[in-house]
Amino acid sequence: MTIDFGKLVVGPAMNAFAIGVVFTPPGQAPLPQSRGVWSYRTSDVVLEDGSRLSTVDISLGIWGSEYPVMPQSGWKMRNTVNGSDYLVDAVIPDGQGGWTVRLKALTPVLVSG
Repeated sequence: MTIDFGKLVVGPAMNAFAIGVVFTPPGQAPLPQSRGVWSYRTSDVVLEDGSRLSTVDISLGIWGSEYPVMPQSGWKMRNTVNGSDYLVDAVIPDGQGGWTVRLKALTPVLVSG
């Protein structure tokens, strides 16, 4: 018996948690709106002098079968929920049909607290 992981797990998760995004290849028109699950992780590093350096890792989890054209490094991506723009840094397969799109903010991301 074959189990369709995408239909049973990924599809319902995307329906529940995905946000709308639009990818734009350099020098071309934007692609149709697609979707992905947003991830935003803050990391702190303590430097030698005791000060802290904070960085934010931003990524988007996508399901490969929903993308007729896979995003590429160097493309722009717009979050349609808040209008913020990002640069695609890398697109990494997870080996199970999903992909992680690593992003860089085009404007600084400020986190308080």
